[in-house]
Amino acid sequence: MRENEKKHEQIKATAKTKKRKILEDSSSEDEDQINVYSEEEPIVEDKKDDYTTVDPNSFPVLKDLPKKGDFTIVEFEVKRKRMLHAVKVIGGKGNKTEVSFLRNSDKIPNNFQMLNVPDIATVELCDIKMILPKSKFSGNMKRKQLMYHFDIDFSNINLR
Repeated sequence: MRENEKKHEQIKATAKTKKRKILEDSSSEDEDQINVYSEEEPIVEDKKDDYTTVDPNSFPVLKDLPKKGDFTIVEFEVKRKRMLHAVKVIGGKGNKTEVSFLRNSDKIPNNFQMLNVPDIATVELCDIKMILPKSKFSGNMKRKQLMYHFDIDFSNINLR
């Protein structure tokens, strides 16, 4: 019994001493580039790689009401923090819409997937900030077809 405990303590001690150092290579070119927005610039810009970027502080005005099956960005305020979520519209009644939340893919940017257990909420129309363009499926395999891909760069929007 004591031998096992000693081995276990030795393994813990060696595991604690091994730490990896993370080195970052910072270049002066990245530090010199600063984006400044004026009121005359458009909110949605086209990038060279056919992705559109969206200013998180001023979303475009909604032209139409979201329909069943549309993907949207919804804003929630939780504990004085503004949180944005990607959702799929599953129904609507009056000025309220029923939505199901999507999960952001950690491995592949601009990809989302439905949760295994649907998380459904009712939101007001004023909380819907943007209707996303039609989604594309990510791949040919069955599990990849559960991923929805959008031609929008979400890097400057903190989506949950």
